[in-house]
Amino acid sequence: MGRHPRAHQRAFAGRVAGLLPRLRLSARRARRVEHQLRRGALGRALQLRGIYGNPRRRRARGGRRRDCRGAGSERGCVRKGGNVKSLCRVLFVAALASGIEGVGAGFPSTGSGPRAKSRGKPAPTAREAAIRAVLEAQVAAWNNGELDGFMKGYWNSPATTFAGAAGLKRGWQAVLERYRHDYPDRQVMGKLEFSALEVTVLAPDAALVIGRWRLERAHDRPGGVFTLVFRKFPDGWRIIHDHTSVVNGP
Repeated sequence: MGRHPRAHQRAFAGRVAGLLPRLRLSARRARRVEHQLRRGALGRALQLRGIYGNPRRRRARGGRRRDCRGAGSERGCVRKGGNVKSLCRVLFVAALASGIEGVGAGFPSTGSGPRAKSRGKPAPTAREAAIRAVLEAQVAAWNNGELDGFMKGYWNSPATTFAGAAGLKRGWQAVLERYRHDYPDRQVMGKLEFSALEVTVLAPDAALVIGRWRLERAHDRPGGVFTLVFRKFPDGWRIIHDHTSVVNGP
């Protein structure tokens, strides 16, 4: 049995209506959109009436058809090319209906749903959360005196680089040796803390992280700033470049 020719429009309108609470519209605007959905205005707009004109001209009083050409803003007529803004809004809603979960991938969400911790504070994306998890695992390994565990956050490759006061180190093994030389025991390692982290996702498989580091030790509290470049590999996110500097003072 064939499907009713307008069934897909009704189904699409139903999906959009279900998304209205998530668009954070005002009550007045939501009622207006719902009214347009009931009238079938969304389905007609998707047929590009706003650009190509009304395929079915309404009959004016007296039985004659109303010609929309040159009609200006007369009600019931849609001028060719004169409804672009409305069409853009409709197409935006259509994109949301086609996959609202995928539209925001890679960008922080500012919604008021359960993922947002507080109003006005964006919830972390899945990529950002995964990157932060790598850094948290590094802190835990460091504070347990496990340099090998700490190094799991770095890409195990000769192409990994580390820039610091002693110059540039190339290769995962060279970075590990640098840590072993500068932090030979637990007392020197102290207790590591990262703060003021900012994660910027540059691409689906690349990200930039900046932040502050500090060591709590018996006789001093050295600290500074760092910039990390992350890449996503089959086994997860890894640091491919680390630029760490010591900053005196708070």
